[in-house]
Amino acid sequence: TTLFKTWTDGTYIRHKITPSSDFIVVLTEAQGVSGTYTNFEIYDTSGTILETVSLTGATYSNYNDQFHGTNKYTILLWDDNVDTPYKIISYNGNTSNLIETSHARGTGYTQNNISGDNSFWPDSEGNDGGVVITLYDSYNWGNFGADVTYCDIMYMFNNQTSFSTYTF
Repeated sequence: TTLFKTWTDGTYIRHKITPSSDFIVVLTEAQGVSGTYTNFEIYDTSGTILETVSLTGATYSNYNDQFHGTNKYTILLWDDNVDTPYKIISYNGNTSNLIETSHARGTGYTQNNISGDNSFWPDSEGNDGGVVITLYDSYNWGNFGADVTYCDIMYMFNNQTSFSTYTF
């Protein structure tokens, strides 16, 4: 991630720029306020804007993101206030499909993880770009992993157009 600043009216605006070989993701912070995101954009590698998502109307101060597969990206945004739902944006550059959804946060889903098929290993089945988001609340770390009170798994396989959710 590269940090880029612009100035307006004497205060700066920070842009977090994350490039891949397929496209560039830009997450913009509020003017003069570090750590509050207001805008999300995707550009092609020549600088042409492909998608824009305004993040106003809710406060998002944290994110977890991942490029996965060929030409695919998913970001999960949230705020320290547990009453603000998670915002989930996924982009498939092969189909120019932008997916926006949300998931309740609350005290039951304070932690998260994104795992994606990043095509690191050759795959004879042709899987390319699946993504799994795990939302949970861990209360104990046992011998085999985290003990959780709540756990939802959101997933989308290659080239699907929406997330499915499995609730434990």
